[in-house]
Amino acid sequence: MPSSLVEALRSRVEHHPQRDALIFIGPSDTVETITYGQFDMDARRYAGLLQANEVQPGDLVIVAFEHSYKLVAAFWGALYAGAVPTIFPYRDATGSGEARQRRLVALAAFTDAHPGTSGEPRVAPP
Repeated sequence: MPSSLVEALRSRVEHHPQRDALIFIGPSDTVETITYGQFDMDARRYAGLLQANEVQPGDLVIVAFEHSYKLVAAFWGALYAGAVPTIFPYRDATGSGEARQRRLVALAAFTDAHPGTSGEPRVAPP
């Protein structure tokens, strides 16, 4: 029996890499099917990007993508990296890219810093 969600997903990847893991229905009813193997590879890629940006286990990671497969893969990438992901609304009617980044930094500033870090929020490019 897996002891975590990440362990459960990795078990599925190991035993059924070609099985469908996710099915997304997009604009104009387009369908995107993702296998466990593809999902694992993409989540690992996001985990690597987070680790390359010095995200440590236990750090809060704000995931801010449009509702799409990328959002799910990035969320699981944060889990793979041992971080704590939270989803931030991607867009609102009034915000520019700069305003969105300021809101993200402000939100990060109100979170507890991981022990051993400077406490300064880091914003990775999209």
